[in-house]
Amino acid sequence: MITLDGRTLTSLGVSARSVSGWRDGPLSTRAFRALANSSGGLFASRAAGQLREIELTVNIPAVTIAGTTPVLDLLDEATQGLVALAFPDAPGRVVRVIRIGRTVVGAGADTEFLVPRLLATYTFAAADGASYDTEPMLYALSTTPVPIALGTLPSLGVVQITGAWTGARTLTYRGANGIAYGSLAITVPVSETLLGTEYVELDLARRTITRVGPTGARTDAYAWKSAGAWFACDPTDATRAFGQSPTLALSAGTGIFITRRAWSV
Repeated sequence: MITLDGRTLTSLGVSARSVSGWRDGPLSTRAFRALANSSGGLFASRAAGQLREIELTVNIPAVTIAGTTPVLDLLDEATQGLVALAFPDAPGRVVRVIRIGRTVVGAGADTEFLVPRLLATYTFAAADGASYDTEPMLYALSTTPVPIALGTLPSLGVVQITGAWTGARTLTYRGANGIAYGSLAITVPVSETLLGTEYVELDLARRTITRVGPTGARTDAYAWKSAGAWFACDPTDATRAFGQSPTLALSAGTGIFITRRAWSV
């Protein structure tokens, strides 16, 4: 079923009439440059994306014309701000959209005042056209490589290196073939001591490193990055046909990895 921020259309007093764009990925264009003395050329490494638009038309089953107003008010409230849309083919995924339009018409010509024949069409736009897990996935990290499940797009996330420790810890990302494609080394300064109630947080999306104290106080610790480079967990590093995923592991100690899988639609 279609849901808006987890709310079904039935709970909002309407039913779905039609939906379009829900299985369409965002359009993108790439600049192309011809190569001299060649019949071919090269595409630019970056694509210019366009908004992904989704239209949802619902039936307004009110008994009277006046009764349509509370239903439309409830729908307007439910579609304000950033909305997580979910569709019946993948109820565990959401695409985040904003409402950019609403039209209310009769189901036939000159039927706007004939109930229950009103239809409301909501147009949504997603600046990020990807779909994501509704709930984040948590992985326990240790010195043993743990497989990371992925969608069809690269996934970032947050790594928390936990426990009392000193010296250096290295986070290593390997493809399904066992080859290391990325790593980050964090070295605690000799003048610092991490307590068991503290952790170091690596945000792979924002590329920040933060020390989080026992009370939740956050302190920038980017200077603790001693080696390596930022990376993303990429589905091209998996062997999907054989059910093999890329892995994450720590050189010592324990931690957790919090992420959401991503799909192109």
